[in-house]
Amino acid sequence: ACEKCHCWEQALELVAEMQRRDLREDHGTFGAIIGAMSSGMKWKLALQQLDHMCKSRLAPDVITCNSAISACERCGMWLQALGLLRNMRITGPRPELISYNAALSACQEAHAWESALWLLMQARVDALRPNKMSFSCAIQACSYSHRWEASFALLEDMKRTAVVPDCAVYAA
Repeated sequence: ACEKCHCWEQALELVAEMQRRDLREDHGTFGAIIGAMSSGMKWKLALQQLDHMCKSRLAPDVITCNSAISACERCGMWLQALGLLRNMRITGPRPELISYNAALSACQEAHAWESALWLLMQARVDALRPNKMSFSCAIQACSYSHRWEASFALLEDMKRTAVVPDCAVYAA
């Protein structure tokens, strides 16, 4: 509920209340808290909660990691988003396409075209198949950076991999 209404302060109060009652946080609790931080655009607090989760000897799952990446993406902290994805690749959990797409979206907003191209390649290394959103973010990052050749190459790559571009992709 806190995530949907951007009530990150209330989420922290609920955690404090749980701690006062000696109740332990679980994956669901951390997922909700980090999601609330993401919705409230509080990327530092989201990362602090992810760190607290690790210190509680609870390995982050892909949902909590994706929420933390999204928090960074929403706040324009694309390097932090890439760092979280890198950590997932090294220590787990295994990133999903949603993980990559959140990081790609962060690169799009930052006009970080080289990182976006690298992410598309890494997704394939991880045996994931980039989708329309993946390509769209990368194409827009290239377009914003006036890297037209890379944009056109990605459009051809989309067609070659049977990902159908839509009007938004062509408009990029």
